[in-house]
Amino acid sequence: MKARVICLVFVASVAVCLLAGVAAANQANDCIMMVSNAEAFIREKGVEYALKVFSTRNSPFVDKDLYIFVLSMDNVMLAHPFNPGLIGKNFSDHKDSNGKFVFQEFKKVVNGKGEGWVDYTWPKPGEQGEFPKSAYVKKVHGQDMYIGASYFK
Repeated sequence: MKARVICLVFVASVAVCLLAGVAAANQANDCIMMVSNAEAFIREKGVEYALKVFSTRNSPFVDKDLYIFVLSMDNVMLAHPFNPGLIGKNFSDHKDSNGKFVFQEFKKVVNGKGEGWVDYTWPKPGEQGEFPKSAYVKKVHGQDMYIGASYFK
């Protein structure tokens, strides 16, 4: 009987871990898809209009806590749907709670491979402190900017 309980606990633990991994993979795929769609939207509608849309909470580029953000290659925020006060602010010197220059890391990725992932910490709305987050960032072809989407791990 005790062996059965241990076995059931083990199986349940494995199932929870597998589901957590699937959820993280889905969030990562959602980030990549949203960034790809945002890049296509910029090409189709133009930069000025796209930045307005990306800065709107009820746009198709906001899905709960997943959204598009846009920065210039100088790390000036160009679009953010939840905090318009960030737009126009330079984030080059912003460090997360671990001392990582997050936006400099974003810039390294887009200047290097053109796109990729950066792990960092960021405040979670309604909670104290910073939490682990992953961002997928991509240079916008032919523009002096990059776009990104991120999720809390």
